[in-house]
Amino acid sequence: KLLRDLAGPLAAVGGGTLLAVSGILAWNALENALLDQRLRNSATRFVLVNGAEINVNDIGEGDVVVVLDSGLGMSSLCWAWVQDKVAKVTRVLSIDRPGLGCSPP
Repeated sequence: KLLRDLAGPLAAVGGGTLLAVSGILAWNALENALLDQRLRNSATRFVLVNGAEINVNDIGEGDVVVVLDSGLGMSSLCWAWVQDKVAKVTRVLSIDRPGLGCSPP
């Protein structure tokens, strides 16, 4: 419904904008579903850092620990496929900064 409501105004700007907005909406829906799944994952926990709760997804085993921190206001989900691959050889953590992903503001 939101996309339908936006279609008229966006058509005036250009079809590319409509495509970009629909891509963003699709990513949002996928990200929300993946976040829900991650919260149910036993590898996900919250750690208190300087008074802020940080969501940490901790998988793999090894002496070397790799920490994945996303930029540009994205959540740890942008690292999910990388984290799964790295976890095959060592321990890897992906984190959500406060207010991003599963971490509260």
